[in-house]
Amino acid sequence: MIRKCVILGLLLFATQACRRDETVQSLAVNGAAGHAGAGAVSVRLIDSVPYENEVGEGHAWHVRVTSPLGIDVLPGILTHYTPVMSGDSLVIGVVAEENADPGLFVFDVKRRKLRPGPHLEGWFQYQGPAIAPDGRHIVYLARQGDLFRGIVAQLPNGNVIYRGPLVSPLETDVGVDRTEWRSATEFQMTIDLSFKVGGRVRMRGTLSPLKVVVDTLPPGHT
Repeated sequence: MIRKCVILGLLLFATQACRRDETVQSLAVNGAAGHAGAGAVSVRLIDSVPYENEVGEGHAWHVRVTSPLGIDVLPGILTHYTPVMSGDSLVIGVVAEENADPGLFVFDVKRRKLRPGPHLEGWFQYQGPAIAPDGRHIVYLARQGDLFRGIVAQLPNGNVIYRGPLVSPLETDVGVDRTEWRSATEFQMTIDLSFKVGGRVRMRGTLSPLKVVVDTLPPGHT
């Protein structure tokens, strides 16, 4: 029941979010504002691919990376989210398989090599993960049995630096998690709690040093 509920909720979100034909993000290898010229890397989502299955329908995109070394369309990769530059040479993104997100991919711009991303503890493929703007951390929904928790991990190695409390998710047909980075060092994640408990659990945190505040929001709180 939990899996079906989260799938349906995320599918509705993905269908609404994926109506654009493409998304463009220009990045510079040193983290400054992207521009055309030496050192600049451009990541573009291209060629939307529709899908339809027993759950519903939606779109994913191919990834094109343009750098001083040339243009690479990443083979075999589809995604729902614009990838992020990590450091001076790595592009990190979330792999899409129809309405699921089974893991991460890493593209080394300097070597022009694609590889699977790190295995992330408890990764739940029907969720809305968020990679930090500098590509060095990810916040995602992890599953342990019928319970869920928010996790913060380092990229590209996947080392966990924070595990939130285990909670029972809301029994619903909409998505239960909302995750965002407000800057490269400030994140927030909420998880809707079961009908019995009510409300949402919220994780608000900063990095360097790591500090996380966990509280429970009552029903109807925005």
